[in-house]
Amino acid sequence: MWCFRQRKRVWICTIILIRRCRVFVCGDAMRLRQILVNLLNNSIKFSEKGAVSVQVFMRESNTDETLLEFRVKDNGIGIAPEKLDDIFEKFVQVDGSASRDFEGTGLGLTICCQLCKMMGGNIGVDSILGQGSTFTFTARFKKVVGADLTAVNGVTGQGADLQGLRILVVDDNESNRFLARAMFQKDNHQIVEAENGLEALRILLDHHFDVVLMDVQMPVMDGLTVTKIIRACEQKRYQPTADHTLPKEFTEALQYRLTGGHMPVVALTAHAMKEDKQRCLEAGMDGYAVKPFKTKEIYHAFQQTGYVDGVVKNVTEKKQQDGTAMMEQKKRK
Repeated sequence: MWCFRQRKRVWICTIILIRRCRVFVCGDAMRLRQILVNLLNNSIKFSEKGAVSVQVFMRESNTDETLLEFRVKDNGIGIAPEKLDDIFEKFVQVDGSASRDFEGTGLGLTICCQLCKMMGGNIGVDSILGQGSTFTFTARFKKVVGADLTAVNGVTGQGADLQGLRILVVDDNESNRFLARAMFQKDNHQIVEAENGLEALRILLDHHFDVVLMDVQMPVMDGLTVTKIIRACEQKRYQPTADHTLPKEFTEALQYRLTGGHMPVVALTAHAMKEDKQRCLEAGMDGYAVKPFKTKEIYHAFQQTGYVDGVVKNVTEKKQQDGTAMMEQKKRK
């Protein structure tokens, strides 16, 4: 059972496992989790009342594979009949009016569709306007038995050699933060979240991290801008620009906090072009991962920075505390 909080309401999402599904299977957990998180977030966002449920059925099974069917059902606003054929296309919104009440890029369902096909399945929707929607998707999994089951149970997280990291996850998409939190906490890492670059800078003033996982495109302050500010503060040469003007006392404390260190920053972006990677590196980022991300790729990007290995350390906790105290002292004056 998962508990979601949306618009000051607590939603209970019940996961119902049908008895015929009681087999051991092996598949891409990250892709499955991202599909479910996207669909659940949509169900909650477009519902004013009621609960959200997930059901799992086994549709096909042979000696090697199992086809599972997942149903995400809500009692939300529903989807108009004329929208159903296009709902999985890029940039299509359930509410396409200029005054729509629900934010979003229109990419979530497109990504779900792509991920389902990558897992050997498909996705569809049944909906009645004003009554709710049921999204149904399928995915293929390898059946695990005998010695294979022992091997799967023995597999640990991809980041087994990276233990107890303090990670700042900066992303304006709640689904991505949920996915990252689930992945990192499973491997016993400490997670702090920020919704945009400005919030990340405020958090960095008060907390020490081993690595920052930074979304590139965000409102308020994007990932490239905040990384440039971090690097300038580390070199004690921060200057306000037309793109970002921060309070002087804040930047002085942040600069004191970061000077002389190097905060590893790994970019997280939906773009995989060579020029996009170059832009991230030029901004001062140390690594690069593409959405939808995989555990192995994220940990590899962490290790590639050369800093996330327990040898190279950032500034001390004492300096962090002194930076915060310095800002508080200036406020009192």
